[in-house]
Amino acid sequence: MITYNENGDPVWYSAVKVYPEKPADHGESIITKKDFNNVPDELLGLYNQVVDASNLHMTLLSAAGLRMLLEAICKDQAIEDGPLFNPDGTPQVSKGVEQRSKRLIGKINGLVEKKLIVERQASVLHEIRELGNVTVHEVIQPSRSKMKKAIAIIEHIFMTIYDLETYAISRKTTIKLNPEYLKESNNDTGV
Repeated sequence: MITYNENGDPVWYSAVKVYPEKPADHGESIITKKDFNNVPDELLGLYNQVVDASNLHMTLLSAAGLRMLLEAICKDQAIEDGPLFNPDGTPQVSKGVEQRSKRLIGKINGLVEKKLIVERQASVLHEIRELGNVTVHEVIQPSRSKMKKAIAIIEHIFMTIYDLETYAISRKTTIKLNPEYLKESNNDTGV
């Protein structure tokens, strides 16, 4: 292509279009990817795609990717199933047997069962699972603010499951407390 400078001299240039396009600034901050030390490459690749899609305002794809990321975390941790719970938190029981599921709902509970995360984290992961389900099955686009929060939650899960021990103050082995000691400590009224 050609244009002319202020002296009328021709200036040659070439136009290059880059895809995907740089996100337009809608007054919203871009999500900055976090660095992790021990997260497997497959999970990091998926995480990067989720963040990129969200930054490009492709929240449908990003939400579906978050749900895939939950499945990938469970697969990486060899979680094949987990318990099911009623809305009041009690285990689902059928014919005297506690119910388990190989679906993502059970696998998330399996992360708790294996003590990789705590119940409060699982309840938030269930919200992300539901966000992904609604996005995929009902084609409802989540808000950008929901996506930013959901990505931040996944980053915390990465930190909890994969990178937390990187920040250990000492490299000594973890001390496991005897449950009997805990009972005694809880009954202790002294200071």
